[in-house]
Amino acid sequence: FPLCTVTGATTSHLIVSGDLSQFDNYQFYCKVIKSTCSEYSNVARFKIQPDPYFRSKQSGDWRLASTWETSPNGSDSWSPACTFPWDSNSVSVEIMNGHQVKITDNILISPDVKIDQLKILTGGQLKIETKARLDINDGIGTDLLVQGTLFDRGNSSYGITFLNDAKWKLDTNGTIIKTGTSAVVGTYKDQFEGGISTIPASANWIYRKDTLALPNIAASGMFYPNLYFEDVYTGGASYVLTGSGDFMTVKGSLFVGDTGLAVTVSNNNTFSTPMKVLKNVSVGENSTYRIALTPIGKGIEVGGNIKNDGTFDINQTSSGLLRLNGNVTQTISGIGVFDIWNMELDKTAQSLVILDTNIEVKNQLSFSGGIINTQTNILNVSNGDPISAIIGFEIPNDSGVYSDDNYVIGKHRRSIGIPNNIYTFPVGDTVTKMGYNQAR
Repeated sequence: FPLCTVTGATTSHLIVSGDLSQFDNYQFYCKVIKSTCSEYSNVARFKIQPDPYFRSKQSGDWRLASTWETSPNGSDSWSPACTFPWDSNSVSVEIMNGHQVKITDNILISPDVKIDQLKILTGGQLKIETKARLDINDGIGTDLLVQGTLFDRGNSSYGITFLNDAKWKLDTNGTIIKTGTSAVVGTYKDQFEGGISTIPASANWIYRKDTLALPNIAASGMFYPNLYFEDVYTGGASYVLTGSGDFMTVKGSLFVGDTGLAVTVSNNNTFSTPMKVLKNVSVGENSTYRIALTPIGKGIEVGGNIKNDGTFDINQTSSGLLRLNGNVTQTISGIGVFDIWNMELDKTAQSLVILDTNIEVKNQLSFSGGIINTQTNILNVSNGDPISAIIGFEIPNDSGVYSDDNYVIGKHRRSIGIPNNIYTFPVGDTVTKMGYNQAR
């Protein structure tokens, strides 16, 4: 009886105490020996009937009873568990603040854990190891609620499986860390309660390379909260966002190698609508966000600030679009390299894009709402075409009446490529409530 204590072996009462969960549903019999004679009892099945409400008592392995305590009603009368939770013996399971519960591989059984009505509370963590499998069964309500952290290291056919249309939910401050190669499509994407588009923007989703293999990711038609791409293994992880049937949306902010070692994120998605980031984009030192070359990605639309201390590459073989569409002031900053083919302002009228660094647009600057304030920096358009290099601003007129939108405040440079042509510089005044005052 491993992990158990046996007393009374020479008496009429045999007592086995400790972690009895490993013997649930086993059959036992007694053999009584006296001198040279022996007698066998009838076989009896050992069945544990725990209280149905489980919560973690401490950090530990899921399949150890010592990790858990149980209650008859879920509110009081908590006592040490005599087994671990399973969908057949539990009504509710909670992983408490400060506890990490691990699901490890058990070669004798698959799945390693099967459960329903699981809550990972704020400050708690559930960790699925590389060859472990967690099955979530379908019951009443949300079958898996992540308020704390779900750390999924499961590879290939392991990780998490949702049975019978079971649903999960990531709460507003919850975090999922995905390091394994197990699927996102068909699991996390398709079984989110209310649809993946309802995932809260304030939550966190982390793709982290912590072994030789990259984690499996999803892009086409996927919605994310705050999204992180990390490498804590050797550095240089190269993530690829693929697809052609739909675009990807980050409802929060996008962080590329902002924590951990350097990474590269390549946008291969060729759908006609660019990838959308509703809040900020941050590229860490030595890291890269780029439009991929094969196939060429469409581009990126950003609603917040861009901070680049690595490489922000929106230019592959004369293709790529950076669209700025926030309805508030947006800032472009950082000490990194910017390579932009086309840049489009599609903002609320007279809302600002502030440059904290020099920016070069190599092909076309397009206005359809918004003003660029360069401060002491320079906005350069290096395409020498007098007509197509800058579009969307108001052509000079004799009345001098303009909408005071779609122009540049500050230092604006453009290439002069065709002699004897008119090159308009859509530059405005630098005072508060600035007015449009073109230079040609």
